[in-house]
Order: sequence, then C-alpha cells, then structure tokens
Amino acid sequence: MLRQERETAVAGELRCSGKAQAVGQANVGGERWPFFAHGSGPLAPDFVTLVSPYRYVNSTVTHRGQVPRNNIVSIRKNLAERTTRGAQFLPLAPGLPTIALEPIRRGSRVESPRTVQLQEDWLALLKDEFALDYMRDLSVFLRERKRAGAQVYPPSSEIFSAFAATPPQDVDVVILGQDPYHGPGQAHGLCFSVQPGVSTPPSLANIFRELHDDLAVATPDHGCLRPWASRGVLLLNAVLTVERGQAGAHQGRGWERFTDRVIELLAQGERPIVFMLWGAQAQRKGQQIDASRHCVLRAPHPSPLSAHRGFLGCRHFSTANRWLAEAGREALDWSLPRRADL
Repeated sequence: MLRQERETAVAGELRCSGKAQAVGQANVGGERWPFFAHGSGPLAPDFVTLVSPYRYVNSTVTHRGQVPRNNIVSIRKNLAERTTRGAQFLPLAPGLPTIALEPIRRGSRVESPRTVQLQEDWLALLKDEFALDYMRDLSVFLRERKRAGAQVYPPSSEIFSAFAATPPQDVDVVILGQDPYHGPGQAHGLCFSVQPGVSTPPSLANIFRELHDDLAVATPDHGCLRPWASRGVLLLNAVLTVERGQAGAHQGRGWERFTDRVIELLAQGERPIVFMLWGAQAQRKGQQIDASRHCVLRAPHPSPLSAHRGFLGCRHFSTANRWLAEAGREALDWSLPRRADL
C-alpha cells in the first residue's frame, strides 16, 4: 500500500516531521486541521508547518509546507496571541476558502495527517480524483457518521480491497455490485464476497448456482471471492461503504462518481475487458463502455427477487471465457478452493 501526501487544502494535509507542537487548529468544513510549530517552541520555532497549503496573512510565505526561519520573524513573537484570537490563513489556490485558526485547548486530541492508501498503480490513475471537492466531502461525511456512533462497513482498512487485490493492468473481468453487505462481519471490500466463515448471502448463492450450471464448477463451502480477485476479476461495488442494517445508506454521497471514474479509466484503456453488469444500477453505470472494444454482458441482478428473470441461465461465465480466448488471453479459472485451503 502506498502512502500519498495529499497536496491541496481540499484533498488533505501536509506531513509534519521532527518534533512538533500543535498551537492552533483550522476549521474547514467541519474538519479541524492542526497548525504545527517545530523547534524550540511555538514562539520561536525553527520552522512552521501549515497543515494545508495556506499562507499566513502577515508573513511573506508564498509557498505551501515549511516556512523558513527567516520568514518567521514577523510572526514568531505573537504567533500564540494571533492563533488565540483567530488569525486567518489565506488559500494559495483560487476557489479555496479563507480559514480561521482556533486555539487548541490544553490536552486536546489532534489527529495526525491523513493519507490515501491505495494500490500503487491505481493511485497513479486516481490521485487527481482524491484532490476533488466531492472526495473531501465524502471523507468528512464518513468521519462524521463514525463520530455519531454509526457502524460503517467495511472497516476503513478494507474499503479499497478490490483495488489492492486487482491492479488495473491485471483486470480481465469487472463485476459490478451495488453497495456492500450491511450485516456484521460480511463486507470486506469485494462485491458479492463475504469473509470465510460467514454464511453465503442469497445473491452469491445464485451466482454459484449459475456458475455450476454454466461451467460445472463445484459450489464452494464459503463465500470468499478473493481467489477471483487475484486472477483478474475486479469485484467493484458502485458504493464502497454502508451502515449496519441500512442498505443504501451511503448512496448519493460521492462514491458513485468515484466508481464511475474507475469504470471510465478502464473503458478508455488499451486492454479489452469483460464487464458483467447485473441489475439496472450496474447497467446504468456501464452506459459509457464501448461495446465494440469490450465485452459487455447484461443480466438481471442475482438477488432472489430478480434472478429468475434472466440471471439464472445467462451463461456469463462461459461467454466471458470464450471472449477472452478469442482475444488471445487465458480463460479464467472460476473455481474456488475449499475454505480450509484459503
């Protein structure tokens, strides 16, 4: 996993290195970003790190990040006083808001700078997306829901599991889901998949049924699809988070735009891909895919409510393998090992 420094005020914060003392906070859209002074103390620091790319109103600083000592002279004597009464920082980039510093009370908890953790090749493709306002707003929303006591699935470390398991250059097939399972212990970042030991959900049971009828693949004793992901199947949900017991709780918060961009990048790439679009939502997201370059397979959702309307009997797995073979690529092994062998 790669740690990426987020380089705009909208996208995040700059790293603070060395010994640092937090002396203020910036309030941006409900987020509190700390202001650090390094060295001998906040009144005579060796340098100051602004936690976002803002410059101090009364200083000569015109670049983001560390402020050299010779530019501190004009503010070091009254730095604490100014932060106490709410001194402002101005944005370096047009369109960003002016923010005001608020004093940190003694003993207050200051969160460390956040980073985006994503598989290296995906990060190269998507880094600009994380700098956009909607992703910042989505991040704020998720933190606010957690602070309010909501149980958000999957765990933060597994939100981008699909990307970690299947780098873009390895993608042969994309299966699009809707949003993660909303039961405890189910979601782990791969659409339709559950952790080993968790009961197989009905939609996944129908997928296994179709796979058996299509390719005579034995039904596994678990519902974990990680082996598919490692073989080139990107298991991507349209929405990457949900709340316990509330299907669709995070729809309309920004994830759809993010995953639209993922699909767009894959569809624009040179590598022909099989897209399995199950259900109306997945098919709407797939409207941008050029079917003359890629294999686009459509069927009803495998949910028990709709599987009998055409998912069962769609034969997408054998169709995908034939298309890959005709494109000069290896057919996928759709079998899954026993739970004990995972």
